[in-house]
Amino acid sequence: MRRLFAARAFIMSTISSKIFLSADGTKVYAEATGDLSKPALVFIHGLSSNVLVFDRQFKDPRLNENFYLVRYDMRGHGRSGHPREASAYQSIRYAEDFKAEFGREYIHPHLLSVMHDWFSTDGDTASHAAETYLESIVEDMDKTLSYDEQLQWMGSFAIQSPTVRIHTLTRTQTSAVWEREIRKKPVMIIQGTHDRHARAEGLLEVAKKWIGGEFETRLVDGVGHAPHVERAHEVSGYVAAFMHKINLARQFSDENLLKDLYMIRYDLRGHGQSDCPATPTAYESRRYAEDFDAVCKWAGANKPVVLGCPLLNDRSLGACIIADIIENYGAEYLSGVIYCGGPMFTLTLFQQYAHPDMQEIAPVFVSNDAEFIATMAVKFVEACVEKPDETLPIATKLQWVGSFAMQAPSVRIHTVSREQKYERWGKEIKNLPVMLIQGVQDRCSEADKLVEIAREWLGSFELKMMKGVGHTPAYERPQKVNKYILDFVYNTVLSRAPQ
Repeated sequence: MRRLFAARAFIMSTISSKIFLSADGTKVYAEATGDLSKPALVFIHGLSSNVLVFDRQFKDPRLNENFYLVRYDMRGHGRSGHPREASAYQSIRYAEDFKAEFGREYIHPHLLSVMHDWFSTDGDTASHAAETYLESIVEDMDKTLSYDEQLQWMGSFAIQSPTVRIHTLTRTQTSAVWEREIRKKPVMIIQGTHDRHARAEGLLEVAKKWIGGEFETRLVDGVGHAPHVERAHEVSGYVAAFMHKINLARQFSDENLLKDLYMIRYDLRGHGQSDCPATPTAYESRRYAEDFDAVCKWAGANKPVVLGCPLLNDRSLGACIIADIIENYGAEYLSGVIYCGGPMFTLTLFQQYAHPDMQEIAPVFVSNDAEFIATMAVKFVEACVEKPDETLPIATKLQWVGSFAMQAPSVRIHTVSREQKYERWGKEIKNLPVMLIQGVQDRCSEADKLVEIAREWLGSFELKMMKGVGHTPAYERPQKVNKYILDFVYNTVLSRAPQ
């Protein structure tokens, strides 16, 4: 593994990445950081996870200064290849990729109770499974993981199809050589006392049987299945000491916007951290308007400017909520409107300017097939930016996929198939100052057709066409979009408001 990155020198704390081919031709994604001349420490993640779970270790100066750190996505996970044939998940293949052992004799009953859902091809079941998977890893999810991290982890689960997951865990694995050789190696086990995947006592009993009595144990009290995340500093200290012993033997953060505007954002019903009711009536037009009104009253916002855009994977739905607001409360409820990034003016009108790429992806929004959802969710996220390989880091990509995955297919279907009236919106939107910010390379909405529809329905409006930008201008060009927002609010909206 150390030769893998030998072609380039490392600067302290700089992470280098490489995709290489395993013996059977499967692509394996790996990263390394630290001093190449120091002892190598390889991190291997768990089922339906990826290299990002070791971010805390890769950023720990004690490990960076003393070791050469390597982590990689296992086959069927993250940015490594996802072969579909069962033979690709034989024991020898993991050994070729550098794979560790998985013990069965100490599996926690909780894991057995939820694991069957992880292999389901039913969309709703798979969506629920992603949540149970995440909740079972750490002792207290909300205290341990930020919301962005939760989305990353769920995204990592979501991009792995149930077929690959089944192959991963149902393969035949021989362990005779491991059983013989592991006793010759120094071993340390770091285990959470509240692990709901592996019973701590059972795990240590199995370890004594197979590894022998010569191994170090670090029980971390009050911690679940991911001590390296829940107690990152403590675990990094254990790792550093063990290695030494062996060797010795983007908008809400914009300063200008924060200074000049009072900004509010919220998760639509059926999305993110808001409730996801299961009944179709919960997704009627007036419900979206009532939600917006409740948020404004809570925040003390009177006649706000509303911005609807597809940022963070809400499929442009933020824009069509503006029609619900005006349809139920009238245009006088607002001071101005900003449509940003291939906006869905209404659910019906969007069909007239949907991009061919989106027409191919669109069936995923009404599908309950977990295999299809796992494939198309990634395609949809990648279609949201002009150059996904350059502008969409894996952490952000997983957040967006995770945002998609945590929404049950039934909720998604209710959201996009609801009836939406827009007669009042069509009449009154022309009375408001409106700005449209649109990426020329949008692969969800055809820019030219969208502008034609906008001129038909919006009347007079400001148009900002952005070259080299896709479906998410607020993400791809945040500084320029933020300037557009400020200029529009101060030069257009406020200039028309009563003194």
